[in-house]
Amino acid sequence: MALLNLASSSANLGRVGGGRGSVVSASRLLRVGRSGGGFVRSSAEKISLFSTSAGSNNLTPEEVKAAREKRKAEKEEYKRQKALKKQQQQAAATTSSTAFEEVYYSNDDSNNENLPFGDYELVQSRENWSRREFTAIKDISLADGRIWVRGRLHSIRIKGGSCFLVLRSDALNTVQGVFFKKSDDPDDARMVKYLKTLTLESICDVQAEVVKPQSPVKSTSKQDVELQVHRIHAVNVADSNLPFEIEDASKSEAEILESEETDRPFARLGQELRLNNRWVDLRVPANNAIMKIRSGVCQLYRESLYQQGFMEIQTPKLISGESESGAGVFTTDYFGTKAMLAQSPQLYKQMAISADFGRVFEIGPVFRAENSNTRRHLCEFTGLDFEMAIHEHYEEALVVAHDMFKHIFDGLEKNFAKELAVIRKQYYSEPVVFTEKPCVIHWGEGVEILKNLGYDMDDGFQDLTGEQVRTGK
Repeated sequence: MALLNLASSSANLGRVGGGRGSVVSASRLLRVGRSGGGFVRSSAEKISLFSTSAGSNNLTPEEVKAAREKRKAEKEEYKRQKALKKQQQQAAATTSSTAFEEVYYSNDDSNNENLPFGDYELVQSRENWSRREFTAIKDISLADGRIWVRGRLHSIRIKGGSCFLVLRSDALNTVQGVFFKKSDDPDDARMVKYLKTLTLESICDVQAEVVKPQSPVKSTSKQDVELQVHRIHAVNVADSNLPFEIEDASKSEAEILESEETDRPFARLGQELRLNNRWVDLRVPANNAIMKIRSGVCQLYRESLYQQGFMEIQTPKLISGESESGAGVFTTDYFGTKAMLAQSPQLYKQMAISADFGRVFEIGPVFRAENSNTRRHLCEFTGLDFEMAIHEHYEEALVVAHDMFKHIFDGLEKNFAKELAVIRKQYYSEPVVFTEKPCVIHWGEGVEILKNLGYDMDDGFQDLTGEQVRTGK
């Protein structure tokens, strides 16, 4: 009613405020009054912005300006609240369209009421253990038929109703899975929506039919098969914001340098970033393979020495004195007594020989307080030591060492060919060339070789420099 009365007296309103900038038409007030919102004032309040009361003196220009600024701020706040409400409604709609009930872990696929997609509820080692059989990705073959596979989601690409994903296990083995939506199946549409919610590196269980692809899948390790996905469930959902992507961390130095000449260079990941997120860095195929090679070296080392009559021992690492002179030592407090981290198992190996064990070896940590920033100086490393009694000549130990190294290098090339290929793809190297029998170069012969190459060997009894050692290879 106030607005209608205001409209009927528009002539008087036109003169409220006394100045041209103060004129507010009745139609404008009517429009504002109908628009709603927390910032809209009643007609009486509108008039009070420009006049104190009927028949009173006009507002000062400063008061009019302040009133306008206040009204402008209220309008902006209304717009902000309206936009926020719209955003919340959209988010709610998105959540409702992508929310999926958790799936009960079950092995009874023939009578499973669960949908063929959705995250598993927490697996709690229930009494009724399903004993589901999983096929390792590296063992998948066309003869398998329908199988269950568990792996990390390495990559996923969805376009329309078509989905292509890659599962990875053991960091080295990958296989492609495919899903194509049927136009008349509502569950298929929801399956596609669920696939869009999956994050990279999530651990997923996939039930699929093993089929032959139309052409070899060159981007995966299993190139002659692919999986037609029937069911997929996230066992453990990875965070969407990982510190870095596995693909970026898998680039070789040559690839990175070559990309720097283009308009889309590859990311170069620093050592600190990698080490601070080592749990992700060790998923990188080459880095994962390096750890397997380390394990293989220890395995082959043990095999060779066992075959040559050695016995493995374990020696103390927290000791009361230095293991050997000439190397820095880490010290610590041992209940009020000074203790040291072992620099070597040397003393204990010699004690074992004196105790008539004959031949002993150890694989264990070694600590050296050497403040040198070179690749040949490490504060902590894994030592592979052996000690043996000799009968006549020290070359008996050289024969043992030669056979041991040959067993390791040949065994790596034979038993870890896949791991070596992955490593060499990112960190190039050639296979080790080894002689069948020990190649022994005595000190004097080595000095002469270096002299002939132009090196100053002084009296011939000084330690070799790093460059001289590399030259003698």
